[in-house]
Amino acid sequence: MRRRPTIHEQVWPKDSSFDSLRAWPANFGMQVLERVWTAFDTLQVGVIPYVSDWSDLEHVERSLTDLHYDKIVELQSGEEPFLPTREVPDFESRTSASAMPRTNDFGFKIRGGDLSLVWPLEAKVISSLKRVADYLSDLNSKYLACKSSPFSHEAGLIGYLLDVKCDEVLLRIEQEIALTSEGLELLAGRLHRCSDHERNVPDGKFYPSRFRCHHLLMPISAQSQSNN
Repeated sequence: MRRRPTIHEQVWPKDSSFDSLRAWPANFGMQVLERVWTAFDTLQVGVIPYVSDWSDLEHVERSLTDLHYDKIVELQSGEEPFLPTREVPDFESRTSASAMPRTNDFGFKIRGGDLSLVWPLEAKVISSLKRVADYLSDLNSKYLACKSSPFSHEAGLIGYLLDVKCDEVLLRIEQEIALTSEGLELLAGRLHRCSDHERNVPDGKFYPSRFRCHHLLMPISAQSQSNN
C-alpha cells in the first residue's frame, strides 16, 4: 500500500533546506529541560512521599511517566514557547500506510510553530544496574537509529532511580558512552549529563546527523540519593 502524506507532512514538508538548529526557537531545549526538572520537584513533594511500598506496585514506570507529565501540564501558564504532549504519533517513523507510527513517552512541540516537530523524552525505571542496558537501548534503537523524532537534533532520556545509587548508575552509563556537563550551567546541582553523537542518516532523509542526548537521572527513593 502506497504511503501517502499525513496532514503534518503536507502542511510542514521537509526537504534539503530543513535546518534543525534554526527550526527550533533559541534555548527551546533548555527551557523544556528546566520544566521537566521542576515538574519532577513537585512530584517528589506531592506524590512520591505518599507511596509506602514501591516493591508491591504494578506499572510503576507507566505510572511515574503519567504523573510526571501531569505535573508538567499543571505548571503551564500558557506563555511558554512549548506545548507538552503525550504519546504523540511520530508519523515520520511509520514503515507503511497501514503501520502504526511510533510514539514517545512524552515530548514538547513549538507553540505557534511547526507542529510536526517534537522534542522527545523517553523514561525508564532503573531499579538495578542491569536495567541501565534497557535505559540505553532507547538511545541506540530509537534516537541514534533515527526511529524517534528524527528531525530533532536533541532529545532526553529520563532514568527514574529506584533503590539504586545515583553515582553507581552514572558510572555504569559512563562505561558505555562519554558524558559531559558542557552547556548545562542552568541545571547545576541536577544529576543531568549529555552525550554527543553522530547519526547515520538514511539516504534521502534530511535529519540532522549531529545529535545530543540529555540524561536526566531522577532519584525516587531515599536509597537512590547521590553521595555528592
